[in-house]
Amino acid sequence: MIKIILGLYAPTKGEILINGINRTMYDKKAYFEKMSAMFQDFVKFPLTIRENIGISMVDNINNMPVIIEASVLGQAHDFINELNRKFDTNLLIGWENSEDISTGQWQRLAISRSFVREADVMVFDEPTAALDAKTESEVFENMVNKKTERINIIITHRFTNIKNIDQIIVIHEGKVDAVGDHDFLISNNKIYAELYDIQADNYKGFIKEPALAGELLK
Repeated sequence: MIKIILGLYAPTKGEILINGINRTMYDKKAYFEKMSAMFQDFVKFPLTIRENIGISMVDNINNMPVIIEASVLGQAHDFINELNRKFDTNLLIGWENSEDISTGQWQRLAISRSFVREADVMVFDEPTAALDAKTESEVFENMVNKKTERINIIITHRFTNIKNIDQIIVIHEGKVDAVGDHDFLISNNKIYAELYDIQADNYKGFIKEPALAGELLK
């Protein structure tokens, strides 16, 4: 469904309308420029950290204020500044004077890359799967609270950070089962309520300190 919205796939039947106009009537290049997506299988470019973040909008690949702001939003700024060459660090072992970083750090770079591209529609597909709970919460907060007019679409199986999302779509066995905000779904959708309660209980089981558990579940 997301890849059809992004224009990567064409529907086999029916049509995709944008402001009442069939998507095929729009210029494809202009349409793609309005979209940004971070998928689970994000690319690890054998480039510098600066280039890895800025490559999603080539005009900004040397624009350090934009890249630094994106790294802060993607929770990558702190670990980057701990590296000897910081944003000029070459990544992927095998290249001259290069360094390797953890999967979670790569994911933070991919999230930061998404923030560089000021698209009208931004898709995040399981964007925090490799992150710890605290960093995950901070990244979700940045996604939701960044003041823009764009549409953010977040695909996730982890419910603890989506309570402030404007609209949640519950998909079950390939079909839309329910649509609403968190409070509505907790009260009116059995699938959502059960899965949320299971994850909430799991967090409480792993975290002994009640105050911290409560903070993560806000």
